[in-house]
Amino acid sequence: MSKKLKLTAIALSLCMLVSFAWACNPQGELPSGGGNNTEPEVFNEAEMFATPRTLTIYAMDRGYHTDWLETIADNYEKKFNNVTVDVVPRTSIETDEQNTILLGPDANDIDIYFSSIPNFTKYYAEQTGQPWGQYSVLENLTRLYNTKVYGEEITLKEKMSDEVTAAMTLKTGNTESQYSFSWAAGACGLVYNSALFEELNLEVPETTDDLIAIVSTVNNWNAANPTKKVTPFVWSGTYWNYLVNTWWAQYSGMETVRNFYKCTANGNVMTPQLDALLNQQGKLEAYKVLEALLSNSNNSSGGGTLTNKAAQAIFTNPSKRVLMCPEGDWFESETAANGQDGSIYRVMPTPKLSAAVAKYGGSVEAVPNYIFTLASTHGLFIPCYSREKDIAKHFLTYFYSDEAACEFTKATGSFQAFKPQYIRQYVQDNGLQDDMTNFRMSQYEVMSSAELVFSMTRLSPLRYGQAALEEFPLGLQPANAFFEGGGYTADSYYTAENRYYNDNWAQMLKLSGIN
Repeated sequence: MSKKLKLTAIALSLCMLVSFAWACNPQGELPSGGGNNTEPEVFNEAEMFATPRTLTIYAMDRGYHTDWLETIADNYEKKFNNVTVDVVPRTSIETDEQNTILLGPDANDIDIYFSSIPNFTKYYAEQTGQPWGQYSVLENLTRLYNTKVYGEEITLKEKMSDEVTAAMTLKTGNTESQYSFSWAAGACGLVYNSALFEELNLEVPETTDDLIAIVSTVNNWNAANPTKKVTPFVWSGTYWNYLVNTWWAQYSGMETVRNFYKCTANGNVMTPQLDALLNQQGKLEAYKVLEALLSNSNNSSGGGTLTNKAAQAIFTNPSKRVLMCPEGDWFESETAANGQDGSIYRVMPTPKLSAAVAKYGGSVEAVPNYIFTLASTHGLFIPCYSREKDIAKHFLTYFYSDEAACEFTKATGSFQAFKPQYIRQYVQDNGLQDDMTNFRMSQYEVMSSAELVFSMTRLSPLRYGQAALEEFPLGLQPANAFFEGGGYTADSYYTAENRYYNDNWAQMLKLSGIN
Protein backbone atom coordinates (compact mmCIF):
# COMPACT_ATOMS: atom_id res chain seq x y z
CA MET A 1 0.00 0.00 0.00
CA SER A 2 3.06 2.25 0.00
CA LYS A 3 2.51 5.58 -1.70
CA LYS A 4 5.04 6.79 -4.20
CA LEU A 5 6.92 9.90 -3.25
CA LYS A 6 6.29 12.81 -5.51
CA LEU A 7 9.98 13.58 -5.98
CA THR A 8 10.87 15.63 -9.03
CA ALA A 9 13.60 18.06 -9.90
CA ILE A 10 10.92 20.65 -10.74
CA ALA A 11 9.36 20.35 -7.32
CA LEU A 12 12.74 20.66 -5.64
CA SER A 13 13.62 23.71 -7.72
CA LEU A 14 10.31 25.38 -6.94
CA CYS A 15 10.85 24.80 -3.24
CA MET A 16 14.25 26.46 -3.50
CA LEU A 17 12.85 29.39 -5.47
CA VAL A 18 10.20 30.20 -2.94
CA SER A 19 12.77 29.98 -0.14
CA PHE A 20 10.80 27.28 1.60
CA ALA A 21 7.56 29.21 1.92
CA TRP A 22 6.19 26.24 3.87
CA ALA A 23 8.90 26.56 6.56
CA CYS A 24 7.42 26.40 10.01
CA ASN A 25 8.22 26.61 13.70
CA PRO A 26 10.17 29.87 13.98
CA GLN A 27 12.69 29.44 16.74
CA GLY A 28 11.15 30.27 20.08
CA GLU A 29 7.60 29.97 18.76
CA LEU A 30 5.32 27.69 20.72
CA PRO A 31 4.61 24.29 19.19
CA SER A 32 1.54 23.88 17.02
CA GLY A 33 -1.76 23.68 18.86
CA GLY A 34 -1.31 26.68 21.14
CA GLY A 35 -0.57 26.65 24.85
CA ASN A 36 2.97 26.36 26.17
CA ASN A 37 5.70 23.75 26.09
CA THR A 38 4.63 22.15 29.35
CA GLU A 39 1.06 21.50 28.26
CA PRO A 40 0.23 18.11 26.69
CA GLU A 41 -1.09 17.55 23.21
CA VAL A 42 -4.87 17.20 23.12
CA PHE A 43 -6.31 14.67 20.67
CA ASN A 44 -9.94 14.66 19.58
CA GLU A 45 -10.11 11.06 18.38
CA ALA A 46 -13.71 11.36 17.16
CA GLU A 47 -12.70 14.12 14.75
CA MET A 48 -9.30 12.65 13.86
CA PHE A 49 -10.73 9.34 12.72
CA ALA A 50 -14.06 10.56 11.31
CA THR A 51 -12.88 10.07 7.73
CA PRO A 52 -10.30 7.74 6.14
CA ARG A 53 -6.73 8.91 6.59
CA THR A 54 -3.31 7.46 5.84
CA LEU A 55 -0.13 7.80 7.87
CA THR A 56 3.08 7.14 5.92
CA ILE A 57 6.20 6.03 7.80
CA TYR A 58 9.65 5.58 6.26
CA ALA A 59 11.58 3.16 8.48
CA MET A 60 15.20 2.07 8.65
CA ASP A 61 15.46 -1.52 7.42
CA ARG A 62 18.73 -2.86 8.79
CA GLY A 63 19.62 -4.94 11.83
CA TYR A 64 16.22 -4.61 13.50
CA HIS A 65 14.34 -4.76 10.17
CA THR A 66 10.73 -3.51 10.23
CA ASP A 67 8.43 -6.47 10.89
CA TRP A 68 7.90 -5.35 14.46
CA LEU A 69 6.89 -1.84 13.34
CA GLU A 70 4.44 -3.27 10.84
CA THR A 71 2.90 -5.34 13.66
CA ILE A 72 2.59 -2.23 15.84
CA ALA A 73 1.03 -0.36 12.90
CA ASP A 74 -1.47 -3.20 12.34
CA ASN A 75 -2.44 -3.17 16.02
CA TYR A 76 -2.92 0.59 15.89
CA GLU A 77 -5.19 0.26 12.85
CA LYS A 78 -7.32 -2.28 14.74
CA LYS A 79 -7.79 0.15 17.63
CA PHE A 80 -8.87 3.10 15.47
CA ASN A 81 -11.20 3.06 12.50
CA ASN A 82 -10.49 4.92 9.28
CA VAL A 83 -6.71 5.00 9.65
CA THR A 84 -4.17 3.17 7.50
CA VAL A 85 -0.53 3.12 8.54
CA ASP A 86 1.87 2.47 5.67
CA VAL A 87 5.31 1.33 6.86
CA VAL A 88 7.86 1.64 4.05
CA PRO A 89 11.10 -0.27 4.75
CA ARG A 90 14.16 1.65 3.57
CA THR A 91 17.78 0.49 3.66
CA SER A 92 18.98 3.95 2.57
CA ILE A 93 16.95 5.97 5.05
CA GLU A 94 19.52 8.75 5.43
CA THR A 95 19.56 9.38 1.69
CA ASP A 96 15.76 9.31 1.58
CA GLU A 97 15.68 11.79 4.43
CA GLN A 98 18.09 14.18 2.73
CA ASN A 99 16.28 13.95 -0.61
CA THR A 100 12.75 14.47 0.72
CA ILE A 101 12.48 16.42 3.92
CA LEU A 102 13.01 19.83 2.32
CA LEU A 103 10.48 19.29 -0.46
CA GLY A 104 7.47 20.46 1.48
CA PRO A 105 3.91 19.10 1.71
CA ASP A 106 3.10 19.19 -2.00
CA ALA A 107 6.02 16.95 -2.92
CA ASN A 108 6.62 14.81 0.15
CA ASP A 109 3.98 12.71 1.91
CA ILE A 110 6.21 11.07 4.52
CA ASP A 111 4.75 11.75 7.95
CA ILE A 112 7.29 10.07 10.25
CA TYR A 113 10.92 9.15 9.63
CA PHE A 114 12.28 6.27 11.71
CA SER A 115 15.83 7.18 10.81
CA SER A 116 19.33 7.25 12.25
CA ILE A 117 21.03 10.35 13.63
CA PRO A 118 18.77 13.38 13.15
CA ASN A 119 20.77 16.43 12.12
CA PHE A 120 18.81 18.57 14.56
CA THR A 121 20.67 21.81 14.07
CA LYS A 122 21.01 21.21 10.35
CA TYR A 123 17.26 20.86 9.80
CA TYR A 124 16.70 23.41 12.53
CA ALA A 125 18.40 26.08 10.53
CA GLU A 126 20.97 25.59 7.81
CA GLN A 127 19.10 23.49 5.28
CA THR A 128 16.18 25.88 5.20
CA GLY A 129 18.48 28.60 3.94
CA GLN A 130 17.62 30.85 6.85
CA PRO A 131 19.84 32.52 9.48
CA TRP A 132 20.83 30.31 12.37
CA GLY A 133 17.85 28.97 14.24
CA GLN A 134 15.21 31.10 12.52
CA TYR A 135 13.15 28.20 11.20
CA SER A 136 12.86 24.49 11.71
CA VAL A 137 11.80 21.87 9.19
CA LEU A 138 11.22 19.48 12.10
CA GLU A 139 7.99 19.51 14.06
CA ASN A 140 8.40 20.69 17.65
CA LEU A 141 7.55 17.66 19.79
CA THR A 142 7.94 19.27 23.20
CA ARG A 143 4.25 19.05 24.01
CA LEU A 144 4.21 15.44 22.89
CA TYR A 145 6.94 14.68 25.43
CA ASN A 146 4.53 16.05 28.04
CA THR A 147 1.59 13.95 26.81
CA LYS A 148 0.51 10.71 28.45
CA VAL A 149 1.46 7.41 26.85
CA TYR A 150 -1.60 5.80 25.26
CA GLY A 151 -3.46 3.74 27.88
CA GLU A 152 -1.02 4.64 30.66
CA GLU A 153 -0.81 7.23 33.43
CA ILE A 154 2.67 8.57 32.76
CA THR A 155 3.90 11.00 30.12
CA LEU A 156 6.33 10.08 27.39
CA LYS A 157 8.96 12.28 29.05
CA GLU A 158 8.49 10.52 32.39
CA LYS A 159 8.89 7.15 30.71
CA MET A 160 11.91 7.98 28.53
CA SER A 161 15.49 7.90 29.76
CA ASP A 162 16.41 11.30 31.16
CA GLU A 163 19.77 11.11 29.36
CA VAL A 164 18.10 10.43 26.01
CA THR A 165 15.67 13.32 26.52
CA ALA A 166 18.55 15.63 27.43
CA ALA A 167 20.38 14.61 24.27
CA MET A 168 17.29 15.36 22.20
CA THR A 169 16.86 18.81 23.77
CA LEU A 170 17.78 22.05 22.00
CA LYS A 171 18.02 25.24 24.00
CA THR A 172 17.25 28.72 22.70
CA GLY A 173 17.61 31.41 25.33
CA ASN A 174 15.51 30.13 28.20
CA THR A 175 13.43 27.85 25.99
CA GLU A 176 14.14 24.12 25.80
CA SER A 177 12.51 22.13 23.02
CA GLN A 178 12.59 18.57 21.69
CA TYR A 179 12.28 17.68 18.01
CA SER A 180 12.94 13.94 18.05
CA PHE A 181 12.58 10.68 19.98
CA SER A 182 14.80 7.62 20.08
CA TRP A 183 13.12 4.45 18.79
CA ALA A 184 15.64 1.78 19.90
CA ALA A 185 18.22 1.38 22.65
CA GLY A 186 20.08 -1.91 23.00
CA ALA A 187 23.13 -2.56 25.18
CA CYS A 188 26.64 -2.17 23.73
CA GLY A 189 29.90 -3.06 25.46
CA LEU A 190 31.85 -6.22 26.15
CA VAL A 191 30.36 -9.58 25.25
CA TYR A 192 32.10 -12.52 26.94
CA ASN A 193 32.40 -16.26 26.48
CA SER A 194 30.87 -17.66 29.68
CA ALA A 195 32.26 -21.16 29.04
CA LEU A 196 35.83 -19.85 28.91
CA PHE A 197 35.23 -17.72 32.00
CA GLU A 198 34.17 -20.88 33.80
CA GLU A 199 37.10 -22.91 32.46
CA LEU A 200 39.61 -20.33 33.69
CA ASN A 201 37.66 -19.79 36.93
CA LEU A 202 37.20 -16.09 36.18
CA GLU A 203 34.73 -13.72 37.81
CA VAL A 204 32.93 -11.04 35.80
CA PRO A 205 35.03 -7.91 36.50
CA GLU A 206 33.55 -5.17 38.67
CA THR A 207 36.22 -2.58 37.88
CA THR A 208 38.68 -1.81 35.10
CA ASP A 209 41.51 -2.91 37.38
CA ASP A 210 39.73 -6.27 37.59
CA LEU A 211 39.47 -6.33 33.79
CA ILE A 212 43.17 -5.59 33.38
CA ALA A 213 43.92 -8.31 35.95
CA ILE A 214 41.96 -10.82 33.83
CA VAL A 215 44.36 -10.15 30.96
CA SER A 216 47.29 -10.97 33.27
CA THR A 217 45.52 -14.12 34.45
CA VAL A 218 45.00 -15.22 30.84
CA ASN A 219 48.68 -14.64 30.05
CA ASN A 220 49.67 -16.77 33.06
CA TRP A 221 47.21 -19.45 31.96
CA ASN A 222 48.70 -19.48 28.47
CA ALA A 223 52.20 -19.92 29.87
CA ALA A 224 51.04 -22.92 31.89
CA ASN A 225 48.74 -24.36 29.18
CA PRO A 226 50.46 -23.87 25.80
CA THR A 227 48.06 -26.25 24.02
CA LYS A 228 44.95 -24.51 25.35
CA LYS A 229 45.83 -20.87 24.92
CA VAL A 230 43.19 -18.18 25.27
CA THR A 231 43.19 -14.75 23.59
CA PRO A 232 41.72 -11.99 25.77
CA PHE A 233 40.09 -9.96 22.99
CA VAL A 234 39.04 -9.79 19.38
CA TRP A 235 37.65 -6.52 18.04
CA SER A 236 36.77 -4.54 14.97
CA GLY A 237 36.24 -0.96 13.91
CA THR A 238 35.20 1.58 16.51
CA TYR A 239 33.49 -0.76 18.97
CA TRP A 240 35.95 -0.06 21.80
CA ASN A 241 34.54 3.47 21.82
CA TYR A 242 31.44 2.08 23.54
CA LEU A 243 33.63 1.36 26.55
CA VAL A 244 35.59 4.63 26.31
CA ASN A 245 32.41 6.72 26.40
CA THR A 246 30.98 4.73 29.30
CA TRP A 247 34.13 4.96 31.42
CA TRP A 248 34.39 8.66 30.63
CA ALA A 249 30.79 9.21 31.79
CA GLN A 250 31.40 7.19 34.96
CA TYR A 251 34.22 9.56 35.88
CA SER A 252 32.91 12.92 34.61
CA GLY A 253 29.14 12.48 34.54
CA MET A 254 26.93 12.31 31.48
CA GLU A 255 26.32 16.05 31.44
CA THR A 256 30.03 16.69 30.81
CA VAL A 257 30.05 14.11 28.00
CA ARG A 258 26.91 15.62 26.50
CA ASN A 259 28.42 19.11 26.62
CA PHE A 260 31.49 17.78 24.80
CA TYR A 261 29.36 16.53 21.93
CA LYS A 262 27.28 19.72 21.88
CA CYS A 263 30.53 21.74 21.95
CA THR A 264 29.11 23.99 24.63
CA ALA A 265 28.39 23.98 28.35
CA ASN A 266 25.64 26.63 28.18
CA GLY A 267 23.07 24.39 26.50
CA ASN A 268 22.87 26.47 23.32
CA VAL A 269 24.50 24.67 20.40
CA MET A 270 24.58 27.93 18.45
CA THR A 271 27.10 29.44 20.89
CA PRO A 272 29.98 26.93 21.05
CA GLN A 273 32.59 27.05 23.80
CA LEU A 274 36.12 25.71 23.42
CA ASP A 275 36.30 24.81 27.11
CA ALA A 276 33.61 22.16 26.57
CA LEU A 277 36.13 20.20 24.49
CA LEU A 278 39.17 20.61 26.73
CA ASN A 279 40.16 19.30 30.16
CA GLN A 280 38.34 15.97 29.83
CA GLN A 281 40.09 14.06 32.60
CA GLY A 282 37.53 11.27 32.43
CA LYS A 283 38.36 10.67 28.80
CA LEU A 284 42.07 10.53 29.60
CA GLU A 285 41.45 7.98 32.36
CA ALA A 286 39.44 5.87 29.91
CA TYR A 287 42.29 6.06 27.40
CA LYS A 288 44.71 4.78 30.04
CA VAL A 289 42.59 1.66 30.55
CA LEU A 290 42.36 1.04 26.82
CA GLU A 291 46.12 1.42 26.48
CA ALA A 292 46.69 -1.10 29.28
CA LEU A 293 44.38 -3.60 27.58
CA LEU A 294 45.57 -3.26 23.99
CA SER A 295 49.20 -2.07 23.92
CA ASN A 296 50.42 -5.69 23.91
CA SER A 297 49.36 -7.22 20.58
CA ASN A 298 49.31 -10.69 22.18
CA ASN A 299 46.13 -9.59 23.99
CA SER A 300 44.14 -9.26 20.77
CA SER A 301 43.32 -11.31 17.71
CA GLY A 302 43.49 -9.33 14.50
CA GLY A 303 43.49 -5.82 15.92
CA GLY A 304 41.17 -3.16 14.58
CA THR A 305 41.63 -4.09 10.92
CA LEU A 306 38.93 -6.78 11.06
CA THR A 307 35.42 -6.31 9.80
CA ASN A 308 32.66 -6.89 12.33
CA LYS A 309 31.68 -10.11 10.58
CA ALA A 310 35.29 -11.37 10.65
CA ALA A 311 35.64 -10.53 14.35
CA GLN A 312 32.39 -12.34 15.12
CA ALA A 313 33.58 -15.39 13.17
CA ILE A 314 36.78 -15.54 15.22
CA PHE A 315 34.99 -14.92 18.50
CA THR A 316 32.42 -17.66 17.94
CA ASN A 317 34.94 -20.21 16.60
CA PRO A 318 35.59 -22.68 19.47
CA SER A 319 39.12 -23.38 18.23
CA LYS A 320 40.11 -19.70 18.48
CA ARG A 321 39.32 -19.56 22.24
CA VAL A 322 38.70 -15.80 22.50
CA LEU A 323 37.43 -14.50 25.83
CA MET A 324 35.82 -11.12 25.09
CA CYS A 325 34.70 -8.92 22.22
CA PRO A 326 33.26 -5.37 22.16
CA GLU A 327 29.86 -5.77 20.50
CA GLY A 328 26.22 -4.72 20.60
CA ASP A 329 22.71 -6.06 21.03
CA TRP A 330 22.77 -7.29 17.41
CA PHE A 331 25.45 -9.89 18.20
CA GLU A 332 23.17 -12.87 18.76
CA SER A 333 20.93 -12.34 15.73
CA GLU A 334 23.86 -11.66 13.41
CA THR A 335 25.87 -14.68 14.53
CA ALA A 336 22.77 -16.88 14.37
CA ALA A 337 22.22 -15.75 10.79
CA ASN A 338 25.76 -16.92 10.05
CA GLY A 339 25.12 -20.32 11.60
CA GLN A 340 27.15 -19.65 14.74
CA ASP A 341 26.09 -20.82 18.20
CA GLY A 342 25.58 -17.88 20.55
CA SER A 343 24.30 -19.76 23.59
CA ILE A 344 27.49 -19.35 25.67
CA TYR A 345 27.79 -15.59 25.18
CA ARG A 346 26.67 -12.92 27.62
CA VAL A 347 26.53 -9.12 27.77
CA MET A 348 28.88 -7.89 30.49
CA PRO A 349 27.89 -5.01 32.77
CA THR A 350 30.50 -2.39 31.90
CA PRO A 351 33.21 -2.52 34.58
CA LYS A 352 33.47 0.62 36.70
CA LEU A 353 36.44 2.82 35.85
CA SER A 354 38.88 2.36 38.72
CA ALA A 355 39.88 6.03 38.57
CA ALA A 356 36.19 6.87 39.07
CA VAL A 357 36.03 4.47 42.01
CA ALA A 358 38.93 6.37 43.59
CA LYS A 359 37.22 9.69 42.81
CA TYR A 360 34.11 8.43 44.64
CA GLY A 361 36.07 7.57 47.77
CA GLY A 362 36.77 3.95 46.89
CA SER A 363 33.12 2.93 46.58
CA VAL A 364 32.30 0.86 43.48
CA GLU A 365 28.59 1.27 44.17
CA ALA A 366 28.87 5.07 44.25
CA VAL A 367 30.09 5.23 40.64
CA PRO A 368 27.18 5.85 38.23
CA ASN A 369 25.94 2.66 36.60
CA TYR A 370 25.97 3.25 32.85
CA ILE A 371 25.68 1.14 29.72
CA PHE A 372 26.43 2.38 26.22
CA THR A 373 23.60 2.32 23.70
CA LEU A 374 23.01 3.45 20.15
CA ALA A 375 19.82 5.27 21.15
CA SER A 376 21.14 8.49 19.66
CA THR A 377 21.64 6.82 16.27
CA HIS A 378 18.02 5.66 16.07
CA GLY A 379 15.93 8.83 15.94
CA LEU A 380 12.43 9.50 14.69
CA PHE A 381 10.94 12.85 13.70
CA ILE A 382 8.00 14.44 11.92
CA PRO A 383 8.24 17.07 9.15
CA CYS A 384 6.62 20.24 10.44
CA TYR A 385 4.48 20.47 7.30
CA SER A 386 3.00 16.94 7.51
CA ARG A 387 -0.74 17.07 6.86
CA GLU A 388 -1.16 14.04 9.12
CA LYS A 389 0.97 15.22 12.01
CA ASP A 390 -1.89 15.02 14.50
CA ILE A 391 -2.22 11.29 13.77
CA ALA A 392 1.57 10.95 13.65
CA LYS A 393 1.81 12.29 17.20
CA HIS A 394 -1.13 10.19 18.34
CA PHE A 395 0.53 7.09 16.85
CA LEU A 396 3.70 7.84 18.84
CA THR A 397 1.77 7.89 22.11
CA TYR A 398 0.82 4.29 21.28
CA PHE A 399 4.28 3.40 19.95
CA TYR A 400 5.80 4.07 23.39
CA SER A 401 3.18 2.05 25.25
CA ASP A 402 4.12 -1.17 27.03
CA GLU A 403 1.95 -3.04 24.54
CA ALA A 404 3.96 -1.79 21.55
CA ALA A 405 7.30 -2.07 23.36
CA CYS A 406 6.60 -5.77 23.89
CA GLU A 407 6.30 -6.27 20.13
CA PHE A 408 9.64 -4.55 19.60
CA THR A 409 11.43 -6.61 22.25
CA LYS A 410 9.91 -9.94 21.19
CA ALA A 411 10.99 -9.37 17.59
CA THR A 412 14.42 -7.83 18.11
CA GLY A 413 15.60 -8.82 21.59
CA SER A 414 16.28 -5.15 22.19
CA PHE A 415 14.55 -2.43 24.17
CA GLN A 416 13.14 1.07 23.98
CA ALA A 417 15.03 4.00 25.52
CA PHE A 418 12.97 3.89 28.71
CA LYS A 419 14.08 4.41 32.27
CA PRO A 420 15.30 1.09 33.76
CA GLN A 421 12.21 0.62 35.94
CA TYR A 422 9.89 0.93 32.96
CA ILE A 423 11.91 -1.62 30.98
CA ARG A 424 11.56 -4.02 33.93
CA GLN A 425 7.86 -3.24 34.16
CA TYR A 426 6.85 -4.12 30.60
CA VAL A 427 9.15 -7.15 30.45
CA GLN A 428 7.99 -8.66 33.75
CA ASP A 429 4.31 -7.75 33.43
CA ASN A 430 4.19 -9.58 30.11
CA GLY A 431 6.47 -12.47 31.03
CA LEU A 432 8.94 -11.71 28.23
CA GLN A 433 11.87 -12.90 30.34
CA ASP A 434 10.49 -16.46 30.27
CA ASP A 435 11.29 -16.82 26.58
CA MET A 436 14.61 -14.96 26.51
CA THR A 437 17.82 -16.66 25.42
CA ASN A 438 20.82 -16.47 27.75
CA PHE A 439 22.24 -13.60 25.72
CA ARG A 440 19.00 -11.63 25.74
CA MET A 441 18.52 -12.24 29.44
CA SER A 442 21.99 -10.88 30.18
CA GLN A 443 21.23 -7.82 28.07
CA TYR A 444 17.92 -7.33 29.85
CA GLU A 445 19.62 -7.51 33.25
CA VAL A 446 22.07 -4.81 32.17
CA MET A 447 19.49 -2.55 30.49
CA SER A 448 17.07 -2.77 33.41
CA SER A 449 19.65 -1.68 35.96
CA ALA A 450 21.73 1.01 34.23
CA GLU A 451 21.33 4.49 32.81
CA LEU A 452 22.17 5.05 29.15
CA VAL A 453 25.33 6.53 27.62
CA PHE A 454 25.73 7.37 23.94
CA SER A 455 27.58 9.58 21.50
CA MET A 456 25.83 12.61 20.00
CA THR A 457 27.65 13.47 16.82
CA ARG A 458 25.00 15.62 15.13
CA LEU A 459 23.94 18.05 17.83
CA SER A 460 26.38 20.84 17.01
CA PRO A 461 26.96 22.72 13.74
CA LEU A 462 30.66 22.15 14.39
CA ARG A 463 30.10 18.41 13.92
CA TYR A 464 28.51 18.37 10.46
CA GLY A 465 28.94 20.17 7.19
CA GLN A 466 32.24 21.79 6.36
CA ALA A 467 33.54 21.97 9.93
CA ALA A 468 33.08 18.19 10.34
CA LEU A 469 34.57 17.95 13.82
CA GLU A 470 34.89 14.24 14.47
CA GLU A 471 34.27 12.50 17.77
CA PHE A 472 37.97 11.56 17.72
CA PRO A 473 39.58 14.16 15.43
CA LEU A 474 43.10 12.80 14.93
CA GLY A 475 42.16 10.42 12.12
CA LEU A 476 43.01 7.39 14.27
CA GLN A 477 40.56 5.74 16.64
CA PRO A 478 41.80 5.35 20.25
CA ALA A 479 41.96 1.54 20.10
CA ASN A 480 44.09 1.66 16.95
CA ALA A 481 46.24 4.42 18.42
CA PHE A 482 47.13 2.35 21.49
CA PHE A 483 47.41 -1.02 19.75
CA GLU A 484 51.02 -2.08 19.24
CA GLY A 485 52.49 0.09 16.48
CA GLY A 486 49.78 2.75 16.74
CA GLY A 487 52.32 5.32 17.86
CA TYR A 488 50.44 6.83 20.80
CA THR A 489 50.21 6.47 24.53
CA ALA A 490 47.05 7.55 26.33
CA ASP A 491 48.76 10.78 27.45
CA SER A 492 50.20 11.67 24.03
CA TYR A 493 46.89 10.93 22.28
CA TYR A 494 44.93 13.08 24.73
CA THR A 495 47.47 15.92 24.43
CA ALA A 496 47.30 15.77 20.62
CA GLU A 497 43.50 15.99 20.74
CA ASN A 498 43.59 19.10 22.91
CA ARG A 499 46.20 20.65 20.63
CA TYR A 500 43.93 19.98 17.65
CA TYR A 501 40.98 21.72 19.31
CA ASN A 502 43.07 24.75 20.26
CA ASP A 503 44.76 25.07 16.88
CA ASN A 504 41.62 24.64 14.78
CA TRP A 505 38.93 26.33 16.87
CA ALA A 506 38.72 29.60 14.92
CA GLN A 507 38.65 27.77 11.59
CA MET A 508 35.94 25.36 12.79
CA LEU A 509 33.75 28.28 13.85
CA LYS A 510 34.23 29.87 10.43
CA LEU A 511 33.47 26.67 8.51
CA SER A 512 30.38 26.00 10.60
CA GLY A 513 28.93 29.37 9.62
CA ILE A 514 28.79 30.61 13.19
CA ASN A 515 31.73 32.98 12.88
